[in-house]
Parts: sequence; structure tokens; C-alpha cells
Amino acid sequence: YEVMSGTSFEIRPEKLDCVKNGVNVFDLVEIQRHILGLELFDSPYELIAADVNNSGTITALDLIRIRLVILNLNSEFSGTDSWRFVPNDFVFPNPVDLNNFEESIEVFQISSDRNDADFVGIKMGDVNSSATLFTTNTPVETRTNEYVYLLLENKKMTVGKEVEIPFLAKDFKAISGYQMTLDFDNSALEFVEAKSNKKSSFPKEYFGTNDLEKGLILMNWVSGEALSIEDKTQLFTLVFKVKKETTLKEVLKITDQELQTVACNQQSDHLRIGLEFFEEKENSLSEISFSPNPFSQKTLMNIQSEKEEAAEIIFYDEVGRGLKTENLNLQKGINLIEIDFSENRYSGIIFYQIKSEYGIGEGRIIKL
Repeated sequence: YEVMSGTSFEIRPEKLDCVKNGVNVFDLVEIQRHILGLELFDSPYELIAADVNNSGTITALDLIRIRLVILNLNSEFSGTDSWRFVPNDFVFPNPVDLNNFEESIEVFQISSDRNDADFVGIKMGDVNSSATLFTTNTPVETRTNEYVYLLLENKKMTVGKEVEIPFLAKDFKAISGYQMTLDFDNSALEFVEAKSNKKSSFPKEYFGTNDLEKGLILMNWVSGEALSIEDKTQLFTLVFKVKKETTLKEVLKITDQELQTVACNQQSDHLRIGLEFFEEKENSLSEISFSPNPFSQKTLMNIQSEKEEAAEIIFYDEVGRGLKTENLNLQKGINLIEIDFSENRYSGIIFYQIKSEYGIGEGRIIKL
């Protein structure tokens, strides 16, 4: 670039495109750990990259804005450009002030060529520096051969009816986050809604539904601390309206389209995510009810079993903490079982899940 000798001017780089470049679940996990004080950023460039709403602080609001971009719900961070630039020789104060750092170089009365006007480019939202200059959606680095699975019952689906599809955990050990693209056949299924499971902290806000016309649902979940979930625990439920007679295995798969499918464990390893189908079977448990409900100390559970079998019932509070577990020996037919909460001081909504080899049931009760 040529200017006349004696000219004064300001150099301020700008790059506005590729907002998703380098931004993925691993960045969200690192930002969450920083917010919780588990693993603080030690670079000013990491701090700047995390502050996508340009507030001068790093909070859950930054996580929300990054997630909206990852899930294709927003096309920009709306608080800052997709890239910011800091002069290479700028010395940050300690502690770093995110509201006060230079983003340009001023040149006064230039008299000769200058080749020292260098900048450090910071891709916003990308705290682990995985962005590249010549791509719009950077793939996460190579995944290991270790898998996290989502278990699905291979339901037979009837045209015109709504079908609820629970996604169950398998090998969900010390997981800090995941992202994935769920590909469904939109000639056979019409998406209705996503339902969260309060016991396992997978809120419906973690689903991206702006790509339904392509038959795609994007998902993203993070936890600051690694989380292990018991196999066959329900994580979330998707509801579809059936447009064509089929089975679930024929119309549902995981892909890398729009969003690369990957999970992050406690060591920040890149794990694969797979779907595993099991064949539909009759549920041996039915007509589960509690009386009284609400109750103060004790309540009577009424449950019908199609066979003599052992079962386990687990009670949780609204954030997933276990309150009580009981092992049951069910007889064929109607079973009346007293549940005693007199030694538990908790009050409020209680979720329960009952499992046996041949059946499963869940619901909620209220303790006064």
C-alpha cells in the first residue's frame, strides 16, 4: 500500500467472515471451566476470544452466544466482529483489562517504508486457536476410536401418529461436552419438539432446529466438570410425527454435516459418538401411580407387572441428585408398595425412574 511521505494514518485490520471457523464444543468446555474457576485462562488472547459479547467480562452470556452460532441459530456474535486484532508489540497490563487494549497502529508523518506493523489475529469464540484462514467451518482435530453411544429403541412407526424417541446413555464416562448432527429422513418424519430430561441436565435450548428442511437437528451440550451417567439413563427425548411406515433405524443416523459429531472427555480427548439400536419389546411395567400425591411423609405406589421380576426405583430431585433408591420384588399383577420419605427433609418435585429387565417407567411426585 502506497502513501505520500509525511502522511499520518491509522492501520486497523478487519475480518468479518467465517464466524463458525474454529468454534466448537471444546471452546465451550474451556470457557465453562474458566468461569467456574476450574482452569483459568493464562493468555490475554484467550480472554479476548472468550468475550464474544464484548462486555469486558467472561460469563454464561458468552457461552450462550457461542452456542447459538454453533447451532446455526445466529450467524454472528452480535457483540463483536468475528475476528479482532491486537498490535503484536502491545503489552497487556496485569490483570488484563478487556475494555482497554489497542486494536490499531497509528503512523505519524511516514517518511520511509515500514514492514513492522504486525498484528495478532484473534478468532472470537475460538479459545484453543483451532481456526484457519481459508475455511468456514474448521473440523475438530482427529477423533480417537473411543466411542460414546446413544441407545435407541428401534421403534416401528405408524403413519399419522406422534412418536417419542428417548435417547439413552451408554459409556457416558467423565464427559465434559459433545456436539453432533442428527440426520433424519424428512420424507418419513416431521420434527415436533425436543424434550429435556431434568435429571441429566440436557435442556432443550441445546438443540438447533434451523436446518429441519435439510432433515438435520444440531445438538450441543457442555459441563464445566466432567459428568458420568449410568448406562440406559434417559438424556433427552425427540418427538416426531410419522409420515411414512418405517422403523427408526431406517430413518435416523449421525453425520458430520453442518456440525462435526464429537464428544469431549475430562482429558479433552476427541471421542466419537455412535447410535446403537436395540429391538423393541413389550414393557412389562404399567399403570404406575402414587397415592396420596402430593404427600408429606409416606405414599403408596401402585404398579402393575406382567411377570414376577426384580426392579429398582430411583428418586431424584430437580437437578438430578439422588434422594432414595429401593430394590423391589414385583409379583405378577398389581403391586402395592409403601414408599417412606419420613427421614428425608427434601420437599418439592421428585422425579422417579423404575427399571427391570423387561420394563421401564418414569414420572414425578410431589413431597410437601
